[in-house]
Amino acid sequence: MQRQDAVTFLLRMQKGYSEVDNIDVSEFGSEHFSCRSYNYPVINTSDYSDWNSVPDWARSPILRGLRSHLISGSLENGHLYIRPSNTLRRAQAAQMIYNMSTYWSKTSEY
Repeated sequence: MQRQDAVTFLLRMQKGYSEVDNIDVSEFGSEHFSCRSYNYPVINTSDYSDWNSVPDWARSPILRGLRSHLISGSLENGHLYIRPSNTLRRAQAAQMIYNMSTYWSKTSEY
């Protein structure tokens, strides 16, 4: 399973997530994006060196995963990467499930 698939799958499991929650990020490109109504942190997609490699269908789930702390990306040689098409490793899956169960259970927004 690829990382982008796992993020999409876990978000769809989350109570209250629907296609309405998907965000069309194509118009934002590499600009800052924030959804103030949900108090999500501001995400600057240009901070991620491989943002352009995220498929169009996965951009909304990946962005929501970043904003909701499900995923954080990885820092390598001073650059942030999402690596959406890499194979999800067991430790990464465990971390995502942990993030979902601990962080999301503390908020009513996710």
